[in-house]
Amino acid sequence: MSQTLTPSQLLEIRRVKAMVAGAGSTINPECFLGPPGPEGPTGPTGDGTGGSGGGGGGTGYTGPIGPTGSIGPTGSGTIGATGAIGATGPQGIQGVASTVTGPTGVTGRIGPTGITGPQGAASTVTGPTGPFGTGPSGPQGAASTVTGPTGFTGRTGPTGAQGAASTVTGPTGPAGSNGSSGPIGPTGSGTQIGVIKVPKAATNFNFSTAVASLPSSFGTYVAGGSDAITFTINLNTSTYSSSNLPFFMMTSYVYSTTAGYINCQRQMGVQTGTAAAYVTINSGVTTLTFNYINKTNFPYTDNDSEGYALYIYLQIIN
Repeated sequence: MSQTLTPSQLLEIRRVKAMVAGAGSTINPECFLGPPGPEGPTGPTGDGTGGSGGGGGGTGYTGPIGPTGSIGPTGSGTIGATGAIGATGPQGIQGVASTVTGPTGVTGRIGPTGITGPQGAASTVTGPTGPFGTGPSGPQGAASTVTGPTGFTGRTGPTGAQGAASTVTGPTGPAGSNGSSGPIGPTGSGTQIGVIKVPKAATNFNFSTAVASLPSSFGTYVAGGSDAITFTINLNTSTYSSSNLPFFMMTSYVYSTTAGYINCQRQMGVQTGTAAAYVTINSGVTTLTFNYINKTNFPYTDNDSEGYALYIYLQIIN
């Protein structure tokens, strides 16, 4: 059954088509459904089968529900006007406080000076007493006839000037105790003695355990090997130089179990190599070297009762 549309309905249809064309596939087609149509008529009541008669019989079965009536035609209502704005919703949850401090604002300008307030009330609190001032001395009072107590003894005055020398000789005082001995003075410039005592070794002499006593102004003994033929003395460079060579006399003894103490010979001229012991001084005048002191040149040597086989005595002149 057709129905003639009014001009306003046709206009509305055109507007909706335009909306559909412009929205593409994003428009919701449910927005074009009209309001539900009127309810169809109630279907006929079904015929239930009655129960058989009897005394006190139960209620008969309810007949089946009739078929649902057909849906009426869709209404052609227009789109209603826009509804009124809803009420303001409740306030949202408070956001988390920011941990970032914003920049300091610009300091405002200093305001004008306020007017002077009224004079305050006088204080009822008395301030502390100030220090005593020193005024001028008053006139001399009359002499007292009462003797006051003796005052404290005043401090000792400065020492007076030296009096004139006395012409009277006083008695001699008791002798004072002897003072402690002073330190030993430096060695004089006279003759000094040094000695070096050397034990024997299996083959030659033990210069590592030798005992030396030398003036410090002369030099220092340098221990040699435990079975060696040479040793050195480091000369005192404050005493000796190329312009002041060490001047000393030397006497040596070796001990023999058969002959006793044998005096070692001294000789002049060129050194004789390994055939005899000799003494040299280096060019810098810093080292005195004794060489070729062996049992070939000093045969039949042994330690004496003091435990030494070789004695070297130095008489130092300068």
